[in-house]
Amino acid sequence: MNYYCKLFIDSKMERDAVVGSIASIVKGSIERYSVSCEVAEIDVRSNEEWDIMRVQDANEFLFYRFYADIEPVVGADFEDYLRLVTSIVRELQASGCAAVPACDFEDSIHAKL
Repeated sequence: MNYYCKLFIDSKMERDAVVGSIASIVKGSIERYSVSCEVAEIDVRSNEEWDIMRVQDANEFLFYRFYADIEPVVGADFEDYLRLVTSIVRELQASGCAAVPACDFEDSIHAKL
């Protein structure tokens, strides 16, 4: 299984604020638009495909304003990584962001939400 996860995020917050929110969730450190923690590396990027008109449709997450590339650090336990990605999705959604994971294990994330 591929452990890479692309998390599509739509928010009215600026990218710095999204990065700060993710860092707070994972208790990680920030370097520019990247967050590092014990379990994963997370890079938050502006989505070049962002289309404010298309994101009104819940099925159009590919056009959300941001996306995060999430990868486990070497030696990370998969269950810890899964919990981390799930908590990022849950907490972003609770704060009013739209957050949709796209990965080989997205069903496991949805089952834990």
